[in-house]
Amino acid sequence: MARPTRSEFATRSSSTSCTSLFANVANPPICVSQHAFNGILSLGDVLAACGYPDPFPTCGGPDVEVGRGQTVVLPPGTYGRVTVRGSPNAGTLILDGVGDYQFCDFSAGRKADVLFRSAVPGRVNVYVMGDVGTEDTDPELGNGTFVGPEPGSALTAADIHVYASGERVHFSRRSSVHLNLCAPNARLMMTQGAHTEGTLVADTIT
Repeated sequence: MARPTRSEFATRSSSTSCTSLFANVANPPICVSQHAFNGILSLGDVLAACGYPDPFPTCGGPDVEVGRGQTVVLPPGTYGRVTVRGSPNAGTLILDGVGDYQFCDFSAGRKADVLFRSAVPGRVNVYVMGDVGTEDTDPELGNGTFVGPEPGSALTAADIHVYASGERVHFSRRSSVHLNLCAPNARLMMTQGAHTEGTLVADTIT
């Protein structure tokens, strides 16, 4: 899948590949097309390129916890902390409809599903005030987590935009993530075997 990535510094495991990488430092240089910033691309340019909002939308409202074995459907709106519990019998969160979702922070455990549903094409914006994480110590999408359009949905990865204002985002081992990420203040960690589809923008990608 197409995976352009942008950061100041990038390191990637030998099992990771991408179509295009924009970074001043990359180790190892394994992308099909690798481009240096060379001081030309400023932070302001990155923010504009991925549509980072200023001011960042506020969060608030009820916390949402998807328990093991549960499926919870959320319409667009403003929420507090959103947690999807992982395996055994991992939970499923369905974001139902195009529009804006505002979370104070977001976590998904091992093998949890986060699905985007819509009967019509359109844009989905997810604003996360904190880190994108799991219930574990390090923020991450847990091992084997799937995040992306629900099968049969009119949405594609290109329609889903996640904006994170925190300092860390982690796509863990064997996670499958289909969206566009704009996290210019964050360190994005992609563990071996993580699969992504979309454009990823972060301060540092490792």
